[in-house]
Amino acid sequence: MSIVMTIAALVLGFFVKTPKFSAHADTDKQISFKEYAFDKKALLPCILAMFFTTTLGGVISFLSGLGAEADIGASVSLFFLVMTVMMVVVRPFSGRLYDNLGHKIIIYPAAISGIIGLFLLSITENTITLLIAGVLYGFSYGIMTPTLQAIAVGFVEKEKQGTANAMFFSSMDLGIAVGSTGLGVLASLTSYHFIYGFSIISLLVLLLLYTFVFVRGENAKETAL
Repeated sequence: MSIVMTIAALVLGFFVKTPKFSAHADTDKQISFKEYAFDKKALLPCILAMFFTTTLGGVISFLSGLGAEADIGASVSLFFLVMTVMMVVVRPFSGRLYDNLGHKIIIYPAAISGIIGLFLLSITENTITLLIAGVLYGFSYGIMTPTLQAIAVGFVEKEKQGTANAMFFSSMDLGIAVGSTGLGVLASLTSYHFIYGFSIISLLVLLLLYTFVFVRGENAKETAL
């Protein structure tokens, strides 16, 4: 199935029409690779996404190990089902709240929900706790990633939105890679339960950066205006 979907994506990609922007049409300036691939305005949301997907790397890679460790391996597939359903359900509501009230009103609940979900994974010994963790983590994922992506894209000029999207998804990949590798090493030294408790640190760092760098920076700009 993965091979079929990959081939389908490849074929459909040839039919995508990319709009041509004329931002540099009136000059002879050549766009450097750095300008093409990077925009510092989108950097902070991408860093926040990396911290979030560090925890996602642990969830994706080691939940089966946690299930075996807690003797609830048969319920692991239900966790991902519940998480996915929650992501789909919450997405339309989070988008509307973001449009009407801004990102501050949804980022904090999403981060706190993710922290509680990871904590439940760190102590789970039964299916009920595992599924509640799936609901909470799915709520967090369904809000956090599209919101941060919207922020990243909204911070840049129209002709750099593709760059912002590329940076965002690269940061997600980097976070998953760091989480899968780092938490895997940690699991070999401790336990699967422990690494999910340890993952909470990543979301706490996300909250600190969001509050003291991102939110305070925006408030300072609003005050200056």
